[in-house]
Amino acid sequence: MTDDLEALKTETDGALAEAADLREWDAVRIAVLGRNGKLTTLLRDLGKTPSEQRRERGVAVNRLKDHLTSAIEAPVDGFVIVSGADTHAKNIVTLGTTDRLL
Repeated sequence: MTDDLEALKTETDGALAEAADLREWDAVRIAVLGRNGKLTTLLRDLGKTPSEQRRERGVAVNRLKDHLTSAIEAPVDGFVIVSGADTHAKNIVTLGTTDRLL
């Protein structure tokens, strides 16, 4: 994996690890996978890659895409939605009066 792809992987994994709530998690998701996200831009720019490097670059970008997509979609179970409980704890989100695990 090239330096730019490795940097994006490290940056995204770190941001996800530090996300304190679903809003922060969603901000990371949008910054990486959104229409103007970093990964989306890398995928879009594959066509600009010289043809002799395109296949190798495409494989690396797609591996990164699989990793980041899995990492971003996985944590929903890690956040608990509660109402009025200890919202100072990490991974607790308060939404209305419904107590449930996402």
